[in-house]
Amino acid sequence: MILNIFGGGGSGKTTLQFALLEQTGFVNLVPFTTRARRSREQDGVHYHFVTPEVFEQSNLVMKRFANNSMYGVALQDITMTGIVITTLDLNGIAELERLKVDARVVFLNISEAVRIERMLGRGDDPTTVMSRIKMDREHICYPKTIYPVLEIREENFRQNFDQVLNFVK
Repeated sequence: MILNIFGGGGSGKTTLQFALLEQTGFVNLVPFTTRARRSREQDGVHYHFVTPEVFEQSNLVMKRFANNSMYGVALQDITMTGIVITTLDLNGIAELERLKVDARVVFLNISEAVRIERMLGRGDDPTTVMSRIKMDREHICYPKTIYPVLEIREENFRQNFDQVLNFVK
């Protein structure tokens, strides 16, 4: 089963994802991207950072283009056994439906003010942050999907973590 964590920039997707990976037997789905690696990211852990040529030659599904970078997932990774965690966007969720993959969705519906503070706090460029917020206003909404959705509006990490564990069980 895929556990997809969805939300805007700075909503806590990666923080929640890696906390779940550390404290459960869940498996990380590592997507491919052509974007530059951030200082705290590790190749093969957060993403497979590849060139556009390698990206195009790889057997990837759920390909998308965002912020001048390409993103995709290896087909064999979405069929791994166990609970597989990822952070796909709305198009990725629709693609999971098309591929008939068992999934559940966690929607981190966190306020813009909190998200801006988090992105600036991690060192993101202020212009990039505001551009991301603007893009999120157009593309981040409650997912209309066949999958069960857990919507989280609170910033209480421990409570959110426990809610997600209960949702998966």
